[in-house]
Amino acid sequence: MVETFLDFALGRFGRSISQFYIEHQLFFNSTVVIVSLSMLFKPSFLTKKNNNQ
Repeated sequence: MVETFLDFALGRFGRSISQFYIEHQLFFNSTVVIVSLSMLFKPSFLTKKNNNQ
């Protein structure tokens, strides 16, 4: 039901983007997780480095 609504709301262009995402979702989701984890740990490393100087 949600997929049908999105197809109707987004139109032909939105359907092609949606299909591309579905085909490559492992890559996109992995990228988001890796970037999120790096942002989570990177600031703590920088603050420790700045406090030591």
